[in-house]
Amino acid sequence: MPSPIERRHLLAAAELLDDLDAQSQRERLMFEDGYRAGYEAGHRVGQAHAEEDMRLAWAELARRVRGLASTPTYDELARRRAAAGPREAEYQGGPVEWEGAPRLGRRRAHERVRTGAPPSRRRGGHVRGAVPG
Repeated sequence: MPSPIERRHLLAAAELLDDLDAQSQRERLMFEDGYRAGYEAGHRVGQAHAEEDMRLAWAELARRVRGLASTPTYDELARRRAAAGPREAEYQGGPVEWEGAPRLGRRRAHERVRTGAPPSRRRGGHVRGAVPG
């Protein structure tokens, strides 16, 4: 027969073993409650972010639609231009005097090739269609 001290230890061990299943059940329930609370909080935060993203996207789309809606049609612009008459600086047709420097263009480049002058350094230093000599 066990001594009173050993009996007390055995009873305490038996109580702990009996409570082990209940403790495991309590821990599982606490974990599930915490997990559920974290999931719901994360869902609320994620939903708030998604709603903010959608709000910004719709605001940009609405801005663009309002801009397009307030743009005059081609016919309206033509009517406005016709009513205003020709502008002073508007080209009316006919020859126009040019006050700038003459364009060198291809003629000058081909002349350089024909005379053996070094090629221009502009645009890579080569002349299209020229045969190196």
